Amino acid sequence: MLADALRAQGALCCFHLDEANCREMAAQRGHEVSTCLTDITAPPAADLLIGDAKWIDWGISEAWARSGRFAARLIIDDMGNRPVTADLLLNHNIYGAAVDYAHYRAPEILSGPRHSLIDAQWLALRETPRAQPRALISFGATDDGSKGAAVAKLLLARAPDLRLDLIIAPVARPAPAVQQQLEDMTRDWPHRLTVWRGADMRQRMADATLYVGAAGVTALEATAAGLNLVLCGHGDDQDINIAAFSQLGVSADTGFDPERMAAATQRAMTAPQPPALAHALDGLGPQRVAARLMQLCDDRE
Repeated sequence: MLADALRAQGALCCFHLDEANCREMAAQRGHEVSTCLTDITAPPAADLLIGDAKWIDWGISEAWARSGRFAARLIIDDMGNRPVTADLLLNHNIYGAAVDYAHYRAPEILSGPRHSLIDAQWLALRETPRAQPRALISFGATDDGSKGAAVAKLLLARAPDLRLDLIIAPVARPAPAVQQQLEDMTRDWPHRLTVWRGADMRQRMADATLYVGAAGVTALEATAAGLNLVLCGHGDDQDINIAAFSQLGVSADTGFDPERMAAATQRAMTAPQPPALAHALDGLGPQRVAARLMQLCDDRE
C-alpha cells in the first residue's frame, strides 16, 4: 500500500524480496521486482530506502546511514525491541503511539492508526449491507481450531440469532477430539455454523457484522471493514494491542476465556463499532506516509 501511494505521488518503487509469493504480489501491483540483496548492508543507491526492522539491526542501519547513498531512510518497526538508526520510523498499528523508541536514533516517528497502511479494500466493506448478525471467528495460524470451537459451542447454545463462520488456518492440524467436535457442531447446526479451512477473508468480512478472535492483523482489517470486535491476546506480543483496543471501547482481554468471549459477543452482536474505533481509521494513512517521505526527499535534494 505504501508503494502504491508513493507511485501515485511520482515515485518509482523497486522491491528486493526473497519470498516468491511476495515477489508475485509486488509484480501484480505493477512494481519493479529484483532479486534479494546478497549484502543487506549495501543496497543500491536510491532517493528513498525502506526496510522492515524484522531484518535490520543497528549495524545494518548504521551502514545505510554512513553510505550517503539515500536522501531518506524509513524503517517500519512494530515492537520497539530492535533499536536502529533512521530518518523516519513507522509504526502504523493501533497501538503505535504507545511504543517506546527511546533507544532508537530517529528524529521523527510516524505512529498510530493515522498512518496505518491498511488496504482500501477493507475500508470499502463498510458500505456492504449486512442482513443479520454474523460472527467471523478466527484465532490465527497457531490455533488448531480448539479456541474457535470452544467459543462457537457456547454461542450456538446461547445466541440463536447469530450465524458463525469459524476460520481454521490451512496449516493447522486439529487434534482428533477437536476435529470430532467441529464435525459434530456442523452436523447439529448446519444452517448456523460454517467451518472454513482457510478462506477469502475479504468475503468473510463482507458477510460478517462482528469479528471474534485474536488481536493481530485480522483485528485491524476487521476494524477497517466496520465490524464490531471481541478480542483476546494470542501471545504476549499482542498485549499492547489489547490495551490499545480497550481504550477505543472494544471488549479485549489479554488471556483466552471462552466464557467471557461468548458473553461479550452476545452483548456486541447487534451493536455498532464503538465511535472511537469507527473513527480510528480513515484510509488515508498510506498517502500521509508517502507525502512525508516525498517531502523529506525533496528537502534534501
